[in-house]
Formats: sequence, structure tokens, C-alpha cells
Amino acid sequence: MIRKILACILFFNVTATAVYADWSITTPAQISAIDEVAHNVSCSFDPTTGKFLAVWKDYNTNQAPYYSFYIPDTGWTAVAIIAGSTIPQHDVYSACNSSTGVSIAAWGDASNNNYPTYSIYTPGLGWSTIDTITTSFSVASGQYNVFLSFDSVTGNFIATWTNSSGYPTYAFYTPGTGWGTPNTISGTSQAEGSIFSVADSINGTIMAAWSDLTTNYPTYSIYTPGSGWSPSTTITTASFLYEDVYLSFDSTTGQTLATWGNSEANSVPVYSFFTPGMGWSTMGTLPGTTKVDFDITTSFDPVTGQFLAAWSDHNHLNRVTYSFYTAGSGWSSPAFLSVAAARDNVFLVYGSLTGQILSTWTGGGNGEEEGTQVPYYAFFDGPAPQFAPIAPASFSGKVTNNRFLTQTDIINKLNWTPANDSTIVSYVLRRNGVLIYTAPSTGPYTYEDHNRLKNVTYVYTLTSQNQKGVESSVLTVTIN
Repeated sequence: MIRKILACILFFNVTATAVYADWSITTPAQISAIDEVAHNVSCSFDPTTGKFLAVWKDYNTNQAPYYSFYIPDTGWTAVAIIAGSTIPQHDVYSACNSSTGVSIAAWGDASNNNYPTYSIYTPGLGWSTIDTITTSFSVASGQYNVFLSFDSVTGNFIATWTNSSGYPTYAFYTPGTGWGTPNTISGTSQAEGSIFSVADSINGTIMAAWSDLTTNYPTYSIYTPGSGWSPSTTITTASFLYEDVYLSFDSTTGQTLATWGNSEANSVPVYSFFTPGMGWSTMGTLPGTTKVDFDITTSFDPVTGQFLAAWSDHNHLNRVTYSFYTAGSGWSSPAFLSVAAARDNVFLVYGSLTGQILSTWTGGGNGEEEGTQVPYYAFFDGPAPQFAPIAPASFSGKVTNNRFLTQTDIINKLNWTPANDSTIVSYVLRRNGVLIYTAPSTGPYTYEDHNRLKNVTYVYTLTSQNQKGVESSVLTVTIN
């Protein structure tokens, strides 16, 4: 079993009492004591092996992109170089294909016209030769990056960045095909900083968010397969951004959480939830007297249904600070992760096989603002995950008509083949991300969706669900 047994182990506690009884926190430690980091340490997770991947720009030797894997029950591998003859202008980001374990790392290459550059890690083969995503759109100079996320519905990676003209830009990577033609997300809203994105694992849409260069308002756009990007719109006009907007997706409710530092209120950490069909909630503020230095990043744990937020607290010697969000209760009081200081951002990623959230950052000094500039990490260890059931064996749909006198009922008829899994208690059917039917595991394995409209595209998703409410991977059918 990959996940460590914690019941008899006493972990370092950052407050007098535990924030949540089901969470333990390991003492911050160094990924490496010999390699210094130029800016941030970002991280991703491979659910096929249980490994975590940390990547960063080296500071004290050749300034190349570096990496290390965390192997459960073993620890971090020796720090190694992804590729030479390239210098990331700022950060290195990575994302992992949750089905194959293939990861991509990307950055803006300061040694080659700031072109967005990448390398692919294939288990058993290592890193590929570096190549450019495109030579049509350079990455804006300064502290701007190429951010990566993975869409489990389509199986594509998406890279997002601010181009040299200041516009948010994107490109899709399809396994076996490569990078598609890059283009701008918005030709009207220029961005200041990085373009963070997150995929909706229920219906396959992608949200990107950034700070608008003209207004500094948090701004977003949603990509829908087959339709493209929506017009860029502000999340709220009640706040200016201190740095970037970070996004996380709640796979249980379908909501997306946006977090940032509010520069109109001394950079206090603020947040807003996006609900499909309803839009953004009123901006809220995390409790306490904390001030975000750079970004406030988040990760979602589907086992507890909680979000974890972390940041460098400017008001308290840049210590690594965190808070949990629980639906119905709100945010917990911010707490410090020991005396560890973060030089820039604190990144978080959830490990679905281990029930852990890995946090990584640069610094770690005893209350020193700059820290020691080496890569650090700590684990937030949550309750064991409930493993997902097997997905239905097949899923199909077709349009039929039921005519009666002058009336015609357009029916989308869905059919599926059940999975060979005794843990399944039901099948969950959604139309355009909204739940429309929960079918018993014993059948019948069909559903008729009546009174549909002509010339309208409907996207249906189907999952298996076990007694714990955990759902399988998603099958999708599109009917026009």
C-alpha cells in the first residue's frame, strides 16, 4: 500500500491543536541541500505510479531546468537536469497525463527569443530533447511563465502564457499528434503576469484567469470544446490583483475556486467560487491579519471535500502559511508551517493514491525573508482516499423523434454497458455538466432525454459511482 500508516506516528504540529483531526503535517525538509533555486518550485502528481514531480530553475550553476521525483516510502531522487543549453526566464511548470503517466515540463526560454519551450518525460525513457511549442508567439519578458494543466476528459495538455504583445495565449498538446496551432485567448484583454488554467474534469471545459493589464481586475475566460474561448470577463471589480489569479477545481461539486492577493486591501488573501450556470460568488476574505506575498495557491482533496490554500505571509517574516476551506464552515484560521519562510510562491498538488497534498517552495530559512534558496517540501497527510470504481464499458447516444399530430418530441436516447465491478451502486448521467439521472447498477442501462431543442449541442457524461459516492473516470457523448 503506497500511503503511509499514520495512526501511531507523531507529526510536527504547527498550532496548539490540530486544524482538522484527519490531517497531519510533516516537518518541512529540503528536497536538495546542494542545488539552489532561482524562483519557485512547482509540482505535479502521477497517479499511475504515485510519484510526485518537482521542477525549478537552477540558480547557482547553469540556470537550467532541474527536477526531482518523490517516490513513496523512498524519498526524493537525486536532483538532475531536464535539459541543457536552455535558460528558463523565470519558472518551470509541469503537468501529468493521469492515464499514461507521461509528464510535460515547460518554460519560456530566455536563451532562445523567449519562445515557449518544453520537454516530455516518459516513464522508463526519461526526458525528450527540448523543443519549442511555437516560434509564432514568444513569452513576455520578465516574470512570466508557461503554465501547464491536463484535461482528463479530452486527454489533452494545455499550455498558457502571456505573449510578447501582452495577450493571454494558449496551445493544446494532443498525445500522438503534438502541439496544435497556438492562438490568443483574448485579443481585447492584455495580461500582466502568468495565465493560470484548470480543467473541469466533469465536462471538459477549461478556465484561464489573469490580471488585466489596464484595470488590474481579476479576469477569466472559459474554453468549451467545439466553441472556443468565451469573451474575457472580470471576476470582480471590487478588487485589484497584487500578482496572479490561481485556480482549482472541485470535482465533487463542479465549482472552480479562484484565489489572489487583494492589492486594494493591503494584499489580503481573497477568493471567489465559480458555479456553472450561476457565475462567481461574492468575493470573500480569508481570516487573520495575513498579507500575501506573490500568489495564494490552492489544491482540492476529493476525499474530505476541502480546499487547502498556502502562501508566503509578508506580515510574518514570509513564513509558509496555510488555511483549509470546508463547505458550510468557511476558512480555518491561518497557521504557520513551522518557521519555514518562502521566497516566492508555495505550490500545492494532491496525490490521489496517497491521500497527501505536497507543498513545495524556495527558502526555508528560520524566519528569513529570503531563506536559503534551496527547494523545500512538506506533506499535508489526509485520510486515505476511496478508490474510484471502474467506468462503464461503453456509452452511446442517438437522436429520435416522437411525432403526435402537430407535436414533435425530440429525444436524445442514451445507452451504456455496465462495468464489471461489484462496488458500483449507481450510474450518474449529466447533461452539460448538470445531473439529470442516477440509474441503479442493476439497470436498465438506458435513458431517454425528452423535449430537446433543434440545432443545439448536448454533451452527456456518464460515470460509475460506489457506495462512498466516489465516481469513476468520465465517458462522454456529444449529440447535435
